[in-house]
Amino acid sequence: MSFWWGLTDFGDSAAMLPAATLIAGWLVVGQAWRRAVLWCTGFAVLSLLVALSKLAFLGWGIGSEALDFTGISGHTALAVSILSVGAAVSLADRSTVLRRGGVALGATIGLTIGLSRLALHVHSVSEVVAGAALGGGLAAIYFRGTAYANPARLRPAILGGILLLTLGMFHGERAPTQGLLTKMALNLSGRTVPHSRADWQKDAADQEEAPAQLAQRPRDSSAVVGN
Repeated sequence: MSFWWGLTDFGDSAAMLPAATLIAGWLVVGQAWRRAVLWCTGFAVLSLLVALSKLAFLGWGIGSEALDFTGISGHTALAVSILSVGAAVSLADRSTVLRRGGVALGATIGLTIGLSRLALHVHSVSEVVAGAALGGGLAAIYFRGTAYANPARLRPAILGGILLLTLGMFHGERAPTQGLLTKMALNLSGRTVPHSRADWQKDAADQEEAPAQLAQRPRDSSAVVGN
């Protein structure tokens, strides 16, 4: 179990957000304007979608019981997008084969972090798949949109070292994002208690008990008189 916790901590916002900021800052300082704009815009959209999906469920119960979906896995979305794009930027001066290999490795590690969310029973399959699709989609848009854009005018290997150092430094830290989203959802919806998967389980139990309770009710008065 400790292995999965150690792995999943790499996908926490406490480690991923500084890494995403480093990538953005590197591209800006290196005057890779198109890459910087695309990365910052795409990452902002990704973060917004993850937050909105969680707010919708916590505050209003908007999700899918059939798919066991209560919100996009932020760990998975962040890890897949940041690690794959980070690898590409860090290997910008290397061969195409090496860059693609780095991207594949980054995406694989991101997916493995998503797997850790399943192993720890924090997210369902649908939530991790949604996170992987969102993170992979952002990476794909970035790669396609910057295929012919100028790279940052800095030594890429330096960024790679800084990213690894940052991930190691913030590993094990926990960002208060879930608590903040829960508080925001309650304030916006006016509820005192957030929605949870337990609500679905309770509703299912109530539906199962209802027929039994009806069957135990005494017959109507006409039936009693007839006897």
